[in-house]
Amino acid sequence: MKEENRPRDESRRKYLKTAAAIAGGAAIAGVAGWYAKDLLSPPSTTTPTKEMEFLAWSYQSDNVRNFLKDFAARQATKGVKVNVKFTEVPDVVFHDAAVTRLTSAVPTDILYMQDNWMYEFGKSKLITAAETAFPDIAKYKTQYAPFALSGQTMDGKLMGLSYYADVDAFAYNADHLSRAGIDQAPTTWDELTDAALAIKQQGICEHPIVIPLAGNWHYMQMSAFQYSLPGGKMFEDDMTPVMDVSGSSLEEVLTWLQDGVKNGLINTTSLECSQQEGIRLFEAGTASFWTGGRYYMPDMVDPKNSQVAEHTKMGLFPGRRQCHGTYGWTRFYALPTWAVDNRDQETLDLHYALQEFLGGKFDGEYVAPKLWALNYGLGFASTELWNDQDIIDKWSKFASMDLQKEQFNQARSLETGAIKMSWYQEFDTFARAEEDKAILNQKTPADACIAIGAKARELLDKYT
Repeated sequence: MKEENRPRDESRRKYLKTAAAIAGGAAIAGVAGWYAKDLLSPPSTTTPTKEMEFLAWSYQSDNVRNFLKDFAARQATKGVKVNVKFTEVPDVVFHDAAVTRLTSAVPTDILYMQDNWMYEFGKSKLITAAETAFPDIAKYKTQYAPFALSGQTMDGKLMGLSYYADVDAFAYNADHLSRAGIDQAPTTWDELTDAALAIKQQGICEHPIVIPLAGNWHYMQMSAFQYSLPGGKMFEDDMTPVMDVSGSSLEEVLTWLQDGVKNGLINTTSLECSQQEGIRLFEAGTASFWTGGRYYMPDMVDPKNSQVAEHTKMGLFPGRRQCHGTYGWTRFYALPTWAVDNRDQETLDLHYALQEFLGGKFDGEYVAPKLWALNYGLGFASTELWNDQDIIDKWSKFASMDLQKEQFNQARSLETGAIKMSWYQEFDTFARAEEDKAILNQKTPADACIAIGAKARELLDKYT
């Protein structure tokens, strides 16, 4: 995925053990046998092998290769020989590498895609809506959480099945709160400020709030804070900028963050660090509050990773005016237009089969999404998986499932006016620099918002 994650043991044994457990039950007994034994030998046949190309960013790559091997083995039992070549690119350069590859017509059958790139790739016809090529895929629309469906739908068409979907979360150290005489987690920005101040004044933690903003997490965290305000947004649905209107949600967020930095409540080091680095600050007990990807929470409550595991809890994202919204994102499997134009129907059918195998249901069960959820904490688009007992047992260690479902329900995908931009990447690079200046008190929040608004209008004139 584009976001960083700590290394994990991804041995074949662990993979097979979890997959076999998922396959338990008479309804899918055959799946258990398939996952739990060595890969099936291809049938004796002269049928030519279908070659497919998969472009991915670097994340748990051995695990993905295991999926692809198992997919090939399953197809072999049907008399279909397929070899999916897996090409991984470092996440920090994936966007540009994907653009170069697709514009150069390098054979590509399937690739990872982010919601905030969807319109850029879709409107430039580098990818095609999976629903256009495979109308049957529309059946998944009714199964997806609203933010996830929004984040992978363009012009009413589902662009592909979800690799994973998750939200920006809020975690706190319950022991720090208790020692400061606070009996419940903060639910508003003002309560968070007051709690952090009490913790700081009592010498429990010098800089209680950690908000990692490095890399891709900058726009994700800033979106989360804006969406924790009723109607928070930077653009209208028609892409008209509103972030430079006096009192905008962005100005309100920047003002709160700047005040937190001025008062020593927000760890300024965390503003420049990765999620992993921010988590280490929290796990060492040198932070009381943290915001970031919810999928890190299973690791953060593991005593092998954290000195404060037993005190680590997830709360609803603090907001203002009775709002607890946050940013919810999705990553999905995209269909390159090159494949639609150049592959035969059998290979295209294999693309859909691979999409369902990796992101949908296999023999009536979400196998791959469940493996990601159990082994790596990744969230999911399908609401059905909230009722899975294995996931309930694993995820309930840091928050009730009801609270987590509520956070998913209150999450918003990247706002329509932003996600529709083919030039979002260029805009976001500029906006990050201006926001950082405001947070670090190098300029006023209002001035930063004015500069960002001017840039947005410049790009609107340039590209529309």
